[in-house]
Amino acid sequence: MKSILKFLPYVVFLILAIGCSKDEEDSPTGLDARLQGTWASIETTMQYLDASGNVTEETPHPEGEMGELTLNKGVFTLLEDGDPYSGTYQTNQSSGKDFLILTADGTSTTIEIQFPSSNQLVLIWGQGSIVGGGSAKVYYRNHALMVKR
Repeated sequence: MKSILKFLPYVVFLILAIGCSKDEEDSPTGLDARLQGTWASIETTMQYLDASGNVTEETPHPEGEMGELTLNKGVFTLLEDGDPYSGTYQTNQSSGKDFLILTADGTSTTIEIQFPSSNQLVLIWGQGSIVGGGSAKVYYRNHALMVKR
């Protein structure tokens, strides 16, 4: 009996050491998992819409291409014209649409996101209206097509 008690602390230590494993990091799922990685802009346009939301005209964006967007575990980096801009991001779903919310320097920007294919991402932001010819309103939005690197 004494010989069993002598080894009991070692057995208890061994059981505790085996039972305690390193916590696994949370892996992103769903929308967050699809967004992870680096996305390169291949086309950035300004879209003009009619009152029903149909695209009536599409022109190259006046500020040029969006650049490269990297999303990794809640942190984003946007590389535009060689200048990095970074902050945090969250995802949200509302009314059947997916959204990416970028926050940097105390300002948040909500961007609608769509996935035309597994390696393509569409970003839609800055929607608004301006008064066109006469008193008719012209609706617009920014639109960027990106591919996963």
